[in-house]
Amino acid sequence: GNGIEVAWVEGVVNFPAESMEEGEEEAPETDGGDKQKQIIASKKLGDPDLPMLNITQDIASYHDPVFINDVRLSEFKQVLSRAGINSEFNSGILWCANGTVALRKQDAGSISIEGSLSEEYFQVRKLLYSQYAIV
Repeated sequence: GNGIEVAWVEGVVNFPAESMEEGEEEAPETDGGDKQKQIIASKKLGDPDLPMLNITQDIASYHDPVFINDVRLSEFKQVLSRAGINSEFNSGILWCANGTVALRKQDAGSISIEGSLSEEYFQVRKLLYSQYAIV
C-alpha cells in the first residue's frame, strides 16, 4: 500500500553484440538463442542498446527470505483485533488466541512467534507475514 516494490533477481545482463564496444567481452549465453532473442527484442523496441536480463535459473543460488517492514506489536494487536483474534500484552509479550500463541520483539527488531502448532498459530503467523514484503 505504500508504493514500494522490491524483488530479488539473479541473472546475467547481456548487451546486443552489435552495440558492444571494441575490447568488451560478451557475457556467457544461458541457452543458444538468448543473443538472437535480445537483438530481435531491442529492434522491436527501437533501442539498439537495450540490455537484456537473462534469468539464470540453473545457477541461481538460494537466499534466505528477507522480511521488509518495521512491524510494531502494538499496531499488530489492532490487526489481530480486526481479524477477530483476542490478544493482550503482558511483560512485553503479545499473547494471542487465549494465550496459546506468543509474539515478542527480539533485540535485532525481528518478531518471534511461539506456540503449539494449531489453527490459531498458523492464522496469527499468516497475519504477521502479511505485514511484511518478503523477498
